[in-house]
Amino acid sequence: MKSNYAIEVSSLNLAYGAARILKDVTLHIPQGAVVGLVGPNVAGKSSLIHCLLGAVAPQSGSVEVLGEEPGSFSEQV
Repeated sequence: MKSNYAIEVSSLNLAYGAARILKDVTLHIPQGAVVGLVGPNVAGKSSLIHCLLGAVAPQSGSVEVLGEEPGSFSEQV
């Protein structure tokens, strides 16, 4: 069963070498919601987007976009 969330991120962790970029990020964005991602430089905004797109795999945690893992999207009509 698909979730009512467009984006679900749970306990997401991402590091590049010794630099921890994302630490235990959890967020749930409902379908139809309009959100903005703001923060200072080097806060991990782009890295989070890369994880949501499936361009970067996190070290741990889970990411779902429209109920599916990024990079495994079924064909949408």
